[in-house]
Amino acid sequence: MFPLSNEAWSQNLTKELPAVNCPVYFFIGKLDEQTNHTIGEQYFEQIKAPKKQLFLFEKSAHAIPYMEPDLFQEDMIKAAASAMSK
Repeated sequence: MFPLSNEAWSQNLTKELPAVNCPVYFFIGKLDEQTNHTIGEQYFEQIKAPKKQLFLFEKSAHAIPYMEPDLFQEDMIKAAASAMSK
């Protein structure tokens, strides 16, 4: 895990992945100390994608499905429906 983590931490996605050719959905916990929500939100604003959506969870940290399971399920269904629509 550590080599993978070290490589991930050294990436600058705003420079290395400024655009994708597929829908992108960000699920961000506002209380996450492992993955800062501000950085995630900034990257979401910058990334170019044919369709993108941000889901911000006010009461969650890094484990969104466990901290806000009902809202997470609702938002996953919304994301899936959005991905399937044109």
